[in-house]
Amino acid sequence: MGNYILRRLLLLVPILFGISVATFVLFRAIPGDVAVIICGQTGSPECLERVRDQLGLNRPLLVQYTDWVGGIFRGDFGASMLSHVSLASELRHRFPVTLELLIMTNIIALALAIPAGVISAMRPNTPLDLVVRFLSVLGLSIPNFFLGTLLILLPLIWFDWTPPLGGYKPFFEDPWTNLQQFIFPSLALGTAIAAGLMRLTRSSLLEVMRNDYIRTAWSKGLRERTVVTRHALKNAMIPVVTVLGLYIGGLMGGTVILEMIFGLPGLGRLALESILLRDYPIVQGLVLISATVFVLVNLAVDVVYAWFDPRIRYA
Repeated sequence: MGNYILRRLLLLVPILFGISVATFVLFRAIPGDVAVIICGQTGSPECLERVRDQLGLNRPLLVQYTDWVGGIFRGDFGASMLSHVSLASELRHRFPVTLELLIMTNIIALALAIPAGVISAMRPNTPLDLVVRFLSVLGLSIPNFFLGTLLILLPLIWFDWTPPLGGYKPFFEDPWTNLQQFIFPSLALGTAIAAGLMRLTRSSLLEVMRNDYIRTAWSKGLRERTVVTRHALKNAMIPVVTVLGLYIGGLMGGTVILEMIFGLPGLGRLALESILLRDYPIVQGLVLISATVFVLVNLAVDVVYAWFDPRIRYA
């Protein structure tokens, strides 16, 4: 296991190198110039040239890339070309927001998906199973931005109340306001994840319940709850954990719209604002950080496999 984890961590180096090159080149291929944003559409050529010289945009791309990567090895992920605020400073303020949103989203998704998937699998083709499957299709069909908008409008129409929008409050400073700010975007993000995981839990558990060792457990006279929780569910969770890992990695980008709708100052909102303003250093750093998180989450998923099924060994 230790050698496997070490090899995966070493593989992280070429992966991140490829992502950094692709990010650096592609963002500079997008039409637009940060110098035009600073000087304005009617800015003089002298102003444009002066800004490009100050920001280093007129240097060769290889030199710009080398400086950027060198800064990362020194712990410097760059700074905004417009506000001159470092990405490290932005991370200290914004990462806790996105992290809390991701944690609450996954808690809601798992709390909805696993019990519903188990109940649906243990009562197949019953009215309860049909209702759960219908709700899962409905959850997959509704876009999270549309659901997020509904979660703001419906309480306003029905109860003349809206969740606190803007003015982020940390949990330890004001727990009640914090939960009101995060429960609705987390629910909007978690609904589609819960729907997908529920269907996967159901199909995986139905397959596991057909195995011989499950029939042996039934023949011993064990209760249904014991058979499911102690014998079937762990093996059924392996594909669920795989998909959950992909969802967690994808949520790093999926928070963008919900953070904008609910006024949360997280990394997704920072990324969108930086892209619109052609703020290359911020975008490059965020993409690299997101890629690192995605790879590490998938490594954690592989390690969790061995806990769910001790028969799994990594050479």
